Amino acid sequence: MRGSVAILLVVPVVVFLVAVYVQREYEATWQAVLAREYPSVSAAQRQQLTLKSLCADPELAGETMCSDLAKVRLLRQGAVVGAVLGIALLLGIRWAGQAGVEDRTVLLRLFRPGLHVTLWTLVGLIGLQAVLAIGALYYGMATATGYVLPKLMAGIGLGALIGMGMLIKASLSVVGPLRHPVVGKPLGKEEHAALWDLVRDVAAKVGTQPPNTILAGLEPNFFVTEAEIVTPSSRYAGRTLYLSLPLCRVLERAELRAIIAHELAHFHGQDTQFSVKFDPIYRGATQALHSLASAAAERTTQLLATLPALMILRYFLDSFETAEAKLSRERELAADRVAATVGGVMPTATALLRVHLYDPAWPVTLGLARKAVSERQAYANLSETYQRVVEATPLPTLLAQVDARTHPHPTDSHPPLSARLEALGQSVNDLIAHTQNPVPADPAINLVTNYEQLEHELSRMVQSMLAQPDNGVSSSPVQ
Repeated sequence: MRGSVAILLVVPVVVFLVAVYVQREYEATWQAVLAREYPSVSAAQRQQLTLKSLCADPELAGETMCSDLAKVRLLRQGAVVGAVLGIALLLGIRWAGQAGVEDRTVLLRLFRPGLHVTLWTLVGLIGLQAVLAIGALYYGMATATGYVLPKLMAGIGLGALIGMGMLIKASLSVVGPLRHPVVGKPLGKEEHAALWDLVRDVAAKVGTQPPNTILAGLEPNFFVTEAEIVTPSSRYAGRTLYLSLPLCRVLERAELRAIIAHELAHFHGQDTQFSVKFDPIYRGATQALHSLASAAAERTTQLLATLPALMILRYFLDSFETAEAKLSRERELAADRVAATVGGVMPTATALLRVHLYDPAWPVTLGLARKAVSERQAYANLSETYQRVVEATPLPTLLAQVDARTHPHPTDSHPPLSARLEALGQSVNDLIAHTQNPVPADPAINLVTNYEQLEHELSRMVQSMLAQPDNGVSSSPVQ
């Protein structure tokens, strides 16, 4: 917050000091005129007739010097108003962020209106500070040197107008529907009856309804969502459960059961609804910040005009991100407890360790796929390739810093593995003997009918995307 306060006060403080300087220079000039015109009047008597008192006469208020003095006085008052308004905004953001830490309902209620209030207040602050800066530059330069810099003043004004326009646009369009692009294929209820029976059984024990759709993909991740899922061939609404085929190859069936219990617990706790309502707004605000920063960086005057707004918007997002991260951590630990109750403590803990342990294998797999694509070749089955990478990676390499790893998720932030295992009364050292063999005795992948055919289809889709330079795929085909 200190950095935001400092950058926010730069323009008001400078303008205030310039206004004080110009007022003193005006008074000194006036006293010099009196001394020249009335040499017989003592200095003490002349000092009683100040320019300020003279301009208080309505008949003289329209004189050039009095008019300029009034404008400089407005600059000084505007600087105070700008400083107070900015500090009040920061204090309001701080209060809202702290209130959101305690209750996600409060977080959700405050975030959207708080974002709009922040954006529109920033519009006003940018306009006010631009006017103040232009006024201070004009009167300061004219008083000190007798010259003005019209091009610089015009640049500040133009930069401020562009910045204000971008903030207004952001405020009007910051909220959009949340969609998750996924490279995945649906698993039908009849064809994959064993898997669906497991999911229904787990849902009943968790106390929630089963998902409407189960999607299988290659990214090593599991998640549930109620946002719209967009695949290369279709769209899916309602409750969706995403399963990773590569991870199903290296997980025991009991471990997959625990993972499904964890994910369905998010439906029970209405976490997915929270994500649907919170994430689009947060995502839109983040995009607005990046767009504003990128545009401002192209012009120095625009950057100067919008820098305070950038700092405050960043502080706003950081304040609520801290609250959301705390609540997300609590939701994940609560879901782990549900998983331990439904699937058992040991399968839950070993599943967590395996998922985190094998995280580094996916970037390696994608790297191999990229290399093959660049050579106009392709892997028939990236899921099988992933399993081979896992099996070929030495255990010490897999264990390196595994305690501190956080598993990626499309909407929520997860606590580190060490915190999740500790909450279950386990540790990596306790579990390593149970997970050092990446070839499970009862692999979860057997629950998926004709899984190799499905993996081949998904592998072709992923590598086709990797072959397109502008597809947006960077480290993972699933965003």
